[in-house]
Amino acid sequence: MSISNRVADQSFVHSMTQFVWLSVMVMAMCVLCLVWTQQQAHSQTIDDSAVNVKIKENKFIFDGHVLWSIDDGEVRPRLSGELDLKDAGGLCGRMRMDFYAEGHVLLLSKYGGEVCAKGDSRQSWSVSLDPYDSNKLNEIKVSIEKKTASKDWTIIGSETVKLKPIHHKVKITEDGFDFGGKSFALGAPTGSGDVTWSWSGGKITPRVTGTMHINNAASACARLQIKYFSLDGDLLETKVGGKFCASDNSHWYKNVDLSKYSDWKIASIQINLQTLGSDNSWRTVGKSSSRYTHVSSNSSVRLTGGRL
Repeated sequence: MSISNRVADQSFVHSMTQFVWLSVMVMAMCVLCLVWTQQQAHSQTIDDSAVNVKIKENKFIFDGHVLWSIDDGEVRPRLSGELDLKDAGGLCGRMRMDFYAEGHVLLLSKYGGEVCAKGDSRQSWSVSLDPYDSNKLNEIKVSIEKKTASKDWTIIGSETVKLKPIHHKVKITEDGFDFGGKSFALGAPTGSGDVTWSWSGGKITPRVTGTMHINNAASACARLQIKYFSLDGDLLETKVGGKFCASDNSHWYKNVDLSKYSDWKIASIQINLQTLGSDNSWRTVGKSSSRYTHVSSNSSVRLTGGRL
């Protein structure tokens, strides 16, 4: 083989090696984008779920909060804040999270990284932990642990945080037809109805309670219709309450308690107040809405088998 042919072959092999390397990198980036996109699509933070957590024990202070989110039907608490050590030269600490199911059944314990004070000045470390999710989870215990002289860890202070039901006020007022609280004055309900959002057994359940009113509309009939939507705005289900009719033009009312549908995908509901027309068709005369979750702004990329 001539020198020119060997050079050409070497150049070809080098070019092919670069091509293969670039192809692998492009494929890796595509996989990364897919993982990130899927995580973004399914990570949703529960509205109004942030709970402040403050633990102060001797020379150790944690000040932060817990925020709950839902990922693909499993609930995940994120602990964020700051761990301070003051006048604690030579002492070491870490954060601990105990995860519980309903009935205070321990599922798992996880630990943050160890931090140690150098000198007695006040020293701070940022905390951001969301190490576990489960469809059974509804309670956590946040603790500060101190390292003992025997190199063991002991809890020196704790606070328990539960994923509690969340309440939203709703009211619909239209001419002759209303939904809200039971009290009624000047042609409208004075208070609001309630949407209670709860998480149990891996499912989200919105419960709508309140009072329907018909005023000065003899023989008219009304009902509530509830539409259930996913985070992407897709309609998951439609349910209706019972029919309620007025016999004359006085004020008529009916209490409502509806919790007809549960699903971990529910992000919001639309409550429609409907009336029955002369053609026997139901028409929406007023509506209100309530949202349980929104897209998480701090969605993370989780990879297996290596680090980015």
